[in-house]
Amino acid sequence: MRYILFVFLCVTQLDYSALAQDNKYIIEAGFVYGSTDDFFGLNGDGVYNPSWSVKVGKTHAVSSTFSILWGMRYSRIPYRDYSPTYSPLSGAQHVFTRSRLQQHYLSLPVHFQHHLKQFYLFLGPEIGFAIRSSLSTDRYWIGENGPEEEHEVKNVTGAFSDINAMITIGIGTEWRIGNRVLYSQLSIGQTVLSQDVINVRYRSGFTRDYFFSTGIRL
Repeated sequence: MRYILFVFLCVTQLDYSALAQDNKYIIEAGFVYGSTDDFFGLNGDGVYNPSWSVKVGKTHAVSSTFSILWGMRYSRIPYRDYSPTYSPLSGAQHVFTRSRLQQHYLSLPVHFQHHLKQFYLFLGPEIGFAIRSSLSTDRYWIGENGPEEEHEVKNVTGAFSDINAMITIGIGTEWRIGNRVLYSQLSIGQTVLSQDVINVRYRSGFTRDYFFSTGIRL
């Protein structure tokens, strides 16, 4: 269901962009510092992890001081086990377990931008979901025949909410070079709604993120 809804939103955006005038393509990438839900103890609530995001889209100039940006943003969200566990194992001295969760997250941002000479402010929603989430577990132990290890990967995408909605606010600055515009911006995003989060238990994406990015308008 979420894939059907997401494709519908993408097609709607493409249809709108085909009708709009004075559109500019944008390519953007940057560093993210965000917090996530605690997934089975892998990440404590409120713990921030570094990550990265890339964004492609279009901007439409409504007036000389107001524009709208829409597009698609991909984020790779890592979870880390900061407390490796030691537990007894039959026939072994001890076992060391390390778990890592990786989430591939795709979202549709829509930002309303107000330009003030060289600077601009922006605000808008961002709707997305986890494309895939995988849990990787490594176990190492000293057995009767010496050091041994085991590696396991599970698809845990179903453990996260189908739809996640954020509100993003930020500030940026831009430089015009011929027909191109380079820009850098800093934004803060806060999750305000996650579909079926009570039954699914975990929110997809970031609960809050700080995104510093650089991009170009073509």
